[in-house]
Amino acid sequence: MCRPSMRNVDLSSLATRGDSGRVAVVAVGRRDSGNLILLVCFALVVVACWLSFKRIVDWYFIDVDTFPLISTGRVRSWQELGRVLSRPLMQGQMPNARFFRPVASLSWGIDQRLWGLRAFGYHLTDLALHTANACLLLTVTRAAWLRLAPKAPADTECARSDTEANAVALGSALLFALSPAQSEFLPAIARRPDLLAGFFGLLTLNGTLGLLRRPTGRRSALCALWCFLGLASKETAIVIPISAGLLVALSSHERSWAALLRRSLVRTWPLGSATLIYLAWRLVVLHGLGGYAPMRGEPNWWMGFLRSLGTQFLLFVAPAHLNRASAALNFLGSYWTAPLVIALVALVVHCVRVLQRGAIADRFFLWLVGSSLTLVVLPLVAGTMVPRQMYLHTMFFAIAFAWMGTRLARAARLALKRGRTMTGVLRTLPYALALACTVDAVARSPIFGFDEGLERWRRTGEISSRVLRGSLPLLAALPPNATVFLVDFPYTLDFGDDPNGLPQPETVILLEHSVQGWVDLQFPDKQLDVIGLTYLGLGTAGPKGLSARVAFEREARLLDVQIARGAVVSLFPWTNAYGRHRYPQVFRFAFERPTPARKALGIRLQLAERYLRGPVVFLIYTGAGVTLRTLASFALES
Repeated sequence: MCRPSMRNVDLSSLATRGDSGRVAVVAVGRRDSGNLILLVCFALVVVACWLSFKRIVDWYFIDVDTFPLISTGRVRSWQELGRVLSRPLMQGQMPNARFFRPVASLSWGIDQRLWGLRAFGYHLTDLALHTANACLLLTVTRAAWLRLAPKAPADTECARSDTEANAVALGSALLFALSPAQSEFLPAIARRPDLLAGFFGLLTLNGTLGLLRRPTGRRSALCALWCFLGLASKETAIVIPISAGLLVALSSHERSWAALLRRSLVRTWPLGSATLIYLAWRLVVLHGLGGYAPMRGEPNWWMGFLRSLGTQFLLFVAPAHLNRASAALNFLGSYWTAPLVIALVALVVHCVRVLQRGAIADRFFLWLVGSSLTLVVLPLVAGTMVPRQMYLHTMFFAIAFAWMGTRLARAARLALKRGRTMTGVLRTLPYALALACTVDAVARSPIFGFDEGLERWRRTGEISSRVLRGSLPLLAALPPNATVFLVDFPYTLDFGDDPNGLPQPETVILLEHSVQGWVDLQFPDKQLDVIGLTYLGLGTAGPKGLSARVAFEREARLLDVQIARGAVVSLFPWTNAYGRHRYPQVFRFAFERPTPARKALGIRLQLAERYLRGPVVFLIYTGAGVTLRTLASFALES
């Protein structure tokens, strides 16, 4: 038996014995001490976020969608505001998807008004949002633990305590803040919708916990507003009203599942109403639910479920290997399969044990499992699973591992107290193995100097900066309504193999709509039309190893591109379900022409005559810089 903590002492009984003064002093002292501990926890989280990602504020714009999103999110008149609120994301220019995220678009528009095209301000906004999310996660996890963790008499080992709540909350917030998985989101300004969805989603959960303490109409309205703004930031926030409903249901002492469901629906109807309003708005704007264009070779539902869960697991515990290992999850032959199956079996067994003990056994665990499973199933509805969709997932993974740490400490303490060493080892082994999965992730955190993911973003940002800034004086001299053909622009950067001999993922640099968005921001009155013709996949040496030749025969309208070394040239883009469909009209035919030695790759294409009328220029990337060629200059060369 453990001694009763002061938190479980009946203060009113002490007051009746004449100890009211001492009770007041103890209560005030405990409150002040608790506030100080919370302040220290918040300070640790803020410092962890800043030290992990402070370097990104000095970087250039990154991600292929960033410039189009900023350009289409500008609000300089009421007409443009109406366009943002009534048109798909990126004004329908996204080549492979259709989304509706007006809150995210307005955030880019506000940054554009404040910072122009200074990347520092955009990165600072994203870092501030991530820091706020980590602090909100600490608040929500602590409040949920105190609300849902098992209640028990003070003389049992399962009794709640502020110390345990603080430990779980701080652990989850630090894991979330330090995870190298965040390298997928923070450097790329185009992925701000995830940060905003997390911010408003956590505000919704925090407001729901406040409603459970003191329900008021004002708090219900605020929760509905936060929920709506989260959905209007990114559709993955639809998990938030479900998670809030689970919080409400599991906070009740009802043992009937029907009663729990009824309580949840009664308390969370404002969130449901906000969700329905957003969905109706989205249906009207997109003429459907939208999402990514269907991809070929999609697995069946069960394989999709396993791949979804496996990808999320890999993102958190081994983000540096995600893009290499996730492809292996298309079939059950990966070395991650065994740990994944064991984790699933352990999860199911624990769920069954919790449910057998009754609905009030471990409500925090049930809330965590319900919210996580919703996030696992959600990508199946969207039809795809990519790392950039998983910001919300990392929150619940962080909470789960912090919960496992608490269970590990509790089981070890109980075994040591009772002198049952072998029993303690068997009880703690599952939690210890689960926590071991986080060792690689924490060790690779940017705060410790391991920045494999960040380094890829930095290098692609440097290439984008060099290409676009080198193009600025060339395009400034063009007349309005000119057509700009992009030739040999850098599309991807291949980082080669890692020290273990495994291939690293390629990183996308620029696409046609990237340059079009940048041109629209730099020259809003010129109405330049950007058309991409050929793109380069740069090798490990990057631009330094590039050797290429470009020629254009005006009479035959033939563009001839030959690459000697350092890159692979290709036509772009491929056929998509969305975006502009003018590419079959731009060139009549195209074919690849490798040299006999197969060390060079060439592409020859014939441009349509109507695209060569008016002011026409070719913007050519040479590796050393960017050159601008006109039809006249090609004619003189020939």
